Amino acid sequence: MSPRSWLFAVALLVGLVSSLPADEYRTWSDVSGKFTVQARLVRIEENYAILEREDGVKVAVEISKLSPADRQYIERNLPENPFIVIEDKSAKKLELPAAPSTSAEEPLAGTGFRPYFIEHANTGVAIDWSKVKPIPIDPSVDWTLTVPYAKPITRKVQSFGLPAKIDMFEKVTALVTHPLANSVVVQYTATRPGRQEKSHRFVFCALERQKVAATPPGSEDSSALAIYPSSVSNEFFFVCRRDKFGFGNRDVLSINSPMASGDPSAPFLRVWFTWTPYETMTGAARDVKWADFPNERTLVTCSGTGLILIWNLANMQPEASLQTTMGHVPALSPNCQWLAFATRDQVGILDIETRRIVALQNTPRPQAFPILAFSPSGKKLACLTNQRMISVWDVASGKLEADFSLPSGIVFGEKFLFPHDDFILGGDRYLLHWKSQLLVWDYKNIEAAAMLGDLTCVVFSQSSAAGVGNVSCLGLTHIPHAAALQVL
Repeated sequence: MSPRSWLFAVALLVGLVSSLPADEYRTWSDVSGKFTVQARLVRIEENYAILEREDGVKVAVEISKLSPADRQYIERNLPENPFIVIEDKSAKKLELPAAPSTSAEEPLAGTGFRPYFIEHANTGVAIDWSKVKPIPIDPSVDWTLTVPYAKPITRKVQSFGLPAKIDMFEKVTALVTHPLANSVVVQYTATRPGRQEKSHRFVFCALERQKVAATPPGSEDSSALAIYPSSVSNEFFFVCRRDKFGFGNRDVLSINSPMASGDPSAPFLRVWFTWTPYETMTGAARDVKWADFPNERTLVTCSGTGLILIWNLANMQPEASLQTTMGHVPALSPNCQWLAFATRDQVGILDIETRRIVALQNTPRPQAFPILAFSPSGKKLACLTNQRMISVWDVASGKLEADFSLPSGIVFGEKFLFPHDDFILGGDRYLLHWKSQLLVWDYKNIEAAAMLGDLTCVVFSQSSAAGVGNVSCLGLTHIPHAAALQVL
């Protein structure tokens, strides 16, 4: 497939989507007038109108099949510019911030909170384990919740070009987002024949400005895990984990930021802070399996054996712990207020601020290596167990709504997203309608995916015959897209 034809395919998949201001519910009808629906117009995607009924169910209909009056209604509500950028050759330079001020005489805009890793950069920290309070798992806790309103973060569907891969051995190994951040980190890793060490480089993408910058390749083994949601507009920090082979060698975390160099398109990384969260442990218990920031004052980590720590970023100390199960990946709720967790026999929800378990129930079976994910609305919670079993719960009532095995031949691995209340995305490619347990779509060109509010952030890649000078694209899009909705 040529780069030109592949970009056209990307445009179809991402969709030429226009957000529409119409909030009114009205009667829509097809050309024949035999079929009608009371709904409001949500958006236009490709040649489909996406409508939402009063009960919240979304339907897709080809615009050409709508009545003339409905087509005129759509035309009146279209924005002036319905086009998005597919490839922006000028989007090569990212304006990088200068080093944040650590002087009390020069406060930066924002909430005024300055995390320990800035105020005490390069100093390290001695962890006081005596002050860590274990969070008890009380079996008497029931499951009745009021799902908090997930305030939508306005982001537009968009896509733009990424730097080409250096060669055929370079792969996307991490895609990191945060709902409160306006930047994305893409990590490329290459393992080349005859070389023992790996090559890594990071691409930083400013979403609002559609600008990118890539670090030069480096040999230090590390993986990007999380983006810090700084309230200061000109700051950008992200967390990396040391990634050496063997248990106990994925243990060191560092907080980094890209800094401007002589070449604006090739920043260097400044390491602000380095520490070992599970320094007293050994083996898998020492490894950091997962990490994320619920807010600018808090970091949550989970070890390889499932020990969750809640860190206070004011002093870089863990304040609370929760023991879950080995290989566990918890999930932050869309509003970052709750943390969904799983033990071998239970699933629960922890209120991060109060350090209290607010919901708990037994699972259908013992769970091995459970990976959790919230839907964008926060109304559904899914769990992938042993890389093949899926359970889905209603968050408000705790009702188990689905429990099934993946279709034969479908492998999710550890890549598990919940991009829509009715659909699950696994392996960064397989779209599953969990209510019917049907495989709806195979996004073969997606190399990495991550949630960003109600949009899915994806990296598309297409190699040339030589593996050099290939086309890569970062996109924010709706998954499922309109054509996938029509499959059901």
